Amino acid sequence: MAGKQVPNADATVALARGTLDAVTQQRTTFADAVKAGLVKIDGDPRKLDELMSMLDTFKVMFEVVEPKPSGQ
Repeated sequence: MAGKQVPNADATVALARGTLDAVTQQRTTFADAVKAGLVKIDGDPRKLDELMSMLDTFKVMFEVVEPKPSGQ
C-alpha cells in the first residue's frame, strides 16, 4: 500500500507501476531494472534477493482456445 512502511524494514523498494508490469510480463528482469535505475532500494538489497528467490516462475502450459465464429 502506498505510503505505508514498517519503521524497521530490512529494505524498502520503490518503482513505477510500468516497471513492475514489465518485470511480471518478463519483458525485463528485476535485476536489469535495478541496474537501469528504474528500481530504488533503500536498506539491504540482499533481502530483496531473498524475497525474489522465494517466488515461483510459471510457464504457459496451454493455449487459450476461443470458440470458432459461427459458419465455420
